[in-house]
Amino acid sequence: MLGEIAEPEDCVPGGTAEESNDDGIGSFAGTDFVDELYTDDGDLDEHGMSITAIEAQATKKNDFKIDHSKGSFRMKPENLISRASAPDFDAAQALEMFQRRYTIDYGRKASGSRPANPEDRYFPIFHLDMIGIVGRPLRPITRRSGFFDNVTFTLRYWYSSYAGKHVSNNLPFDFRNRTFRIATAASRETWFIVMHPIQSQMDDLSGSHGQRRQRQKASRQSSAVERSHAKALAEYIIEIFTDGELLGEGVEPSWGLNDRRTSSLSYDKWTTFQTLFMKNWKTFSENHAYDRFWIDNEPDFHTYDCGANIEIEVNEELEDLPMETRLRSESEDDEDPDSDSDSESGAASEIEPEPDSELEPEPELELEPGPEHEPEPGPDLDPELGSEIGPEPDSELELESGSTLDPGDANTVEDHGDDGYGNLGDGTGSGNEVPIGSAPAGPENDHDVYQGHLYTGGLEHLRTELEKKYNIDNIDQISYALAADINCIERSPSIRSALQQETDDGTLSLLADRRALVQHFGGLKGFTFYPLAFHPRYGNFSSPRPPPFLDDVCLVMRDNMSYRNSGADDVLSFGQFHAYSSDVKRTIRHSPEDLLPARGIATGALTLPPSEAKQRGYICARQQRLLRTLSGEQTPDQPSLTMPFAREGHRIRAAMSQRQIALRMEQVVTVRPSKLERRHRHFFTVLHPIFQLMRFFIKEKRAYTTVLRSFLPSIFPTILCSYAKLFELGLAEMHRRFLARAEKGLDLALSEAVAVLDRLGNYCFTGDTRVLMSTVFRPLLTMDSLKLCAWPYVSADMLDFRGSSGKLDVIRWPRTKDEERKPILLHIASLEYHYGRVVAANCHSRVWFGQLGAEDIGHVGSANTFLGKVLRGFWVPQMVAFMAHQLRIQLNQGARSGRDPAEHLRRSQRFGVILEAWEQSDEPFSRGQFDKLFLNMASDSEPMPLPAPSRSNKARSDFATEIYDACLKGDETAVQAIASKNATWPSMLGEAIRHTREGNVTTREWVDAIANQMVEAGIDWVPGHHCRRLTSRRVIQLDNGHRRERPVVVLTGPPNSLKREAMAAGLRLMMAADGEPAMKKSRKRRINVGCDLPFRKVPQMIQEGFDKLEKNYTKTDPMAVRHINRARSCLIRCLGDPLCDMMLLLALTFGACTVTPHIDEQGTEFHQAARRRD
Repeated sequence: MLGEIAEPEDCVPGGTAEESNDDGIGSFAGTDFVDELYTDDGDLDEHGMSITAIEAQATKKNDFKIDHSKGSFRMKPENLISRASAPDFDAAQALEMFQRRYTIDYGRKASGSRPANPEDRYFPIFHLDMIGIVGRPLRPITRRSGFFDNVTFTLRYWYSSYAGKHVSNNLPFDFRNRTFRIATAASRETWFIVMHPIQSQMDDLSGSHGQRRQRQKASRQSSAVERSHAKALAEYIIEIFTDGELLGEGVEPSWGLNDRRTSSLSYDKWTTFQTLFMKNWKTFSENHAYDRFWIDNEPDFHTYDCGANIEIEVNEELEDLPMETRLRSESEDDEDPDSDSDSESGAASEIEPEPDSELEPEPELELEPGPEHEPEPGPDLDPELGSEIGPEPDSELELESGSTLDPGDANTVEDHGDDGYGNLGDGTGSGNEVPIGSAPAGPENDHDVYQGHLYTGGLEHLRTELEKKYNIDNIDQISYALAADINCIERSPSIRSALQQETDDGTLSLLADRRALVQHFGGLKGFTFYPLAFHPRYGNFSSPRPPPFLDDVCLVMRDNMSYRNSGADDVLSFGQFHAYSSDVKRTIRHSPEDLLPARGIATGALTLPPSEAKQRGYICARQQRLLRTLSGEQTPDQPSLTMPFAREGHRIRAAMSQRQIALRMEQVVTVRPSKLERRHRHFFTVLHPIFQLMRFFIKEKRAYTTVLRSFLPSIFPTILCSYAKLFELGLAEMHRRFLARAEKGLDLALSEAVAVLDRLGNYCFTGDTRVLMSTVFRPLLTMDSLKLCAWPYVSADMLDFRGSSGKLDVIRWPRTKDEERKPILLHIASLEYHYGRVVAANCHSRVWFGQLGAEDIGHVGSANTFLGKVLRGFWVPQMVAFMAHQLRIQLNQGARSGRDPAEHLRRSQRFGVILEAWEQSDEPFSRGQFDKLFLNMASDSEPMPLPAPSRSNKARSDFATEIYDACLKGDETAVQAIASKNATWPSMLGEAIRHTREGNVTTREWVDAIANQMVEAGIDWVPGHHCRRLTSRRVIQLDNGHRRERPVVVLTGPPNSLKREAMAAGLRLMMAADGEPAMKKSRKRRINVGCDLPFRKVPQMIQEGFDKLEKNYTKTDPMAVRHINRARSCLIRCLGDPLCDMMLLLALTFGACTVTPHIDEQGTEFHQAARRRD
C-alpha cells in the first residue's frame, strides 16, 4: 500500500520544487478504512469505539442473547456451513441471504459450545510479539559492534504513520506532525526520528475518555512532520552523509523526499550517523530558529518491530518457578525509622544501611581494589530473596574492576563503556553482559542470581542482540509484548455426538465470552470487545491495562521493581492487554495490510467509473491493480489464493488442518532504563518480568478460563469460512456487473451495495464497530440485526442489490445535518483512501449534482449562494494552505543559501510572525493583507528573507471566465493553473455548472456571479501560474476596470523659485513618511459611513437590501430575481468609479438619516419629507 500511495510524488526533481503546486494538504485518507467525517464525537465510548446498538449497556442474564423471534427463519450454524459449502451455491443465493432476516447462534450448547473448563488440558506456547525502543533526546541509541546486521536508509517513506501504538501511548505528548521515518533494519526494526517537546505539554482533558483516545489515535495516523519541516530535515540528513565519515555510503546530495533510492549501512555506520546527527543538531536548530518548531522540540530515535513472534521455550526450571511475592516486608512498612526501640537492629541500621535502601550508595570502585578484598556482608538479605530464585544469603558477587554487587538483587550488573555518544571507540564487547570471572560468588552463582538458566532459545538470542546493538544508557524506555498461545484439548471428548467425534479429535477453539467479561470487569467499562462472525457475545477483547485476573501479579512486580530502585515511580508498567483468536488472526493478518477485507479493495476497484479513472494515468493504473487483486490474477492458476475473502477462507482451513486454533493472550510491558539505578541498568532487568507472566499462564489457568468459552473446530472457526464464501460470491457478482457496464461503471445503488458488503466483511473478521457507520447501517436495519439476530441483514426497502440494477431509497437515505443536507455515501471514504481527496471529491460532486439533484440551482440567486459557500468554505482555506506551505519551503531553502545565518534568522522570524497573522486573518486575499504580507516587509529597512513575488494585473471578470472555463471542461492542465494539487473546489464547481440548465443560469451570469462572490469574499489577488501550474512566486492583482489614480498635487509658483522647490521638497518628505501626499485637513464635519473609500465591495446595508428583494421575489417572479442580480453585478463592476462611489455615499447617507429626505423636482436642496399620517 505504501508503494501505491507514494507513486504520484516519487522522485520530484529538485529544480521543479520551486514551481510545485503542492499545498501541504494530505492527499490520502488514513489507513484504517474508518470514516471520521460523519462520526459524532458524542457517540464514542471510553476506548474511542462507536456506541452503537451493539455497544448498549448490558448487565442482565440474557444480555447478548440471540432473539430468534426477531428473524424470519432460525438457521442452525451446521446448516449455514453445509449450505455455503454446497457445489451449487451461487452468487444469486448469497445476495438473497443478505437481504433476508435470519437468526443464527453458533454458541448454542447443541453445537458443542460451553464455558471453558479448567479441567481440560491447556498448553501455552509463548512468543515475544513486539518490541519498541525509545531513545533519550539528543543521544544515539545504538553502539558500535561486530554484530552482523545492516540498515536500509531511504527517504521514500518519510511520511509513514507511527504504528507503534504501544510505544506512543506511554509518551506524554501528542504525536501529530512529529515523526520522520528514516530506515528499516535487516532484523525487521523500523526506525523513526521523533521530535520530542522540550517543555512538557498540557494534556487536553476535554471530552470523554473515548474522545481523548480518538484524538490520540488520530495523532498516530497523522504523525508525519509537515512537508516543510520534512524538507529541512531531509536536507540536514543529506548534509550529514556528505561528512567525511559517511562519504561514499551511496547517499547523494540529489536525494530528496519520496526518492526511491536506498542505501544499505552497516551498524557501525548507522551508529556514526546517529552520533553526527545529534552532535550537529544544535547548529541546525540555530540556523532554523526562525521556525519555533526547531526551538521547542528536540529529536530522538525510535525503533520498533511488530509481529516478530520470537518463540520462548519453557524448560523445567521455569515450570518450577515460584510465584513472586513482595520484597517490602510488613515490618518495614510499619516501622518508624526515628524510633529507638529494638536497640540492636536500630544500632545496626545506624552503622550500615539496608540493602537496596535509599541510604545505600551506588556501587563504586573500592578504595583497595583487588581480588583479595572482601567487603562486609549486608545485615539483612531476606527481603530481597523472598520472591525469586537467588544465591545463598551470604554469597556476594564482585566485578572484575573490584566493585561489588548486592547478592540480594536478582538482576544486578554494572554497565561499562558509556561515553554519552554511542561508544564510538572499539566497543565490540557489551557493557551489559553478566559479569563472570574472579568474583567470589563464581560463575555458578552468577547463573543463579540472574536466572540465566531461564534464558533459552529465542529469548537468549534476543537478549544477546539487544546487548550488542543498543546502548541502554541512552534509552528512555523499552516496551515489548509477551504473547501466550493457549491451546486446549478436551479432557473427556466422549460427550460429543458420533458425527462430532468423527470430525473433531478433542481439540477445542477458544473465544472470549462477553457476558463473562462484563461480570469479571464489573461492567462494560475497562475493556473493548470485538465480536467475531457477527455474534455479539463471542470474540476477542482488549483492555488498556491488565485485566483483573492478571492485575495482582503485575502490581507485585511493579512494587518490587520500584523497591529495588529506591522507590522510583513507573520504572515498570504494564500497558494494553489483548486476547484474540491467535492463529486465525495470524493466518489472515500476518501484517497490518495483509487482511484484504479490511482494505476496501472491492469498493476502491468497483465504485470508480472507468471514465473517471482514465482522466489521470496513475489513477487508472491503480484501479487496474485493485481489479487484478479482486479477480485473483496475481495467482492465475489458483485465484482463490489471492482473492479477498477467498484467500481468508483458504488460510483458515489450512490453519485448522494443522490444528492451529489457539487463543492468544498478549500483555504489553514497559521498562524505563532511564529510571533504573546504575547497577540495575541492563537487559536482564528489562526482560525479567517475562518469567512471572509465563508462570501465570502455565499454572494459573483457573484465573483466566473464567472469561473464555470453548467451541468445536467444526463450528468455529469453520463458520468464518462460510461467511467468507458469502462475501466472495457477492462481490464476484458485483465485479461481473461492473465489467458489463463498461465505461459507465456501477450506479449509485450498486456502489453503495459494494461498500456495504465490504464493510460487513471487514466487521465479520475484525469485529471493529468503527467500520459500521451507524448513521447509515441503522436505517438499513443492519445494526439491530447484528445485535439481536447475529446476522448481516440489509433491508431491501432501503437498498436492494439483488437485481442487475440496484435500487436505493433516495428520500430516506441518511444525510448530513447541516444546511446542505448532503447524502452520506459509504463508498466515498474508500475512494479517498485509494485515490486521494481530489478523486473522492469529484465522485461525490458527480453523484450529488448528477444523481441526487443537489441544491436546486434554478436561478442566478441560488448560484450566488452556492458560489459563496464554495469560495469561502473551500477556495480561501485551500489557497491559504498552498501559499503558506510554499512560502515556508522558500524560507527553508533560504536558510542554506550562504547568507549570514544571524541576519537571515532575524528576517525570517519577522516574516514568520507576519505569515502566521496572515493565515489567521479574515480576508487573507484582500489588498490590505497583501501589503502587510509582502509590501510592508519589502519597503522596510530590512528586506524580506525571500524574494517578493512578481505582480501582474488582470480584470476580475477575465479571471472569473478562466475559472468558469477550467471547471466546466474539467481539463486537468487548465485546473492546475488556478488550483493547487489537492484542491477539491474545482470539481464541486464544475459539477454544479455542468448539471445546471443554461436557461436557469447563463454563462454570463455564472461569470458575473463568480466575480461578485470573489468581491464579497475579499479576494483582491490570487496566486499566478508558471508553465500552466499554480505558483506562489507570481501574484495576479484583480481589478474592476476602473482603476483609481492617486491624486496629483499641482505645484504653484514660478519655475525654479524657492516657493515651488520648498513645496516639492515637502511633498517628497510626506511621501517618504506616509507613502502618499497628505491631503488638506477639512474643517467641516464628516459623516462616517463605515466603509473605506474608494469602495472595494458593496456596503453591507446595500447588500442586505439586495438580499431582501431577492428573497421576496424568489418564488414569485424569476425574471425579477434575474434583474436584481444583474443590477448587483453592474454595481460591483463599477466599484471604484467616482460617480459610483458618489451614488453609494448618497445611498448610505440617506439610509443613515433619522428622517426621510426629499428633493423637489428641479430643486437644489433636500428637506424633510412629509409623513404619511400628515
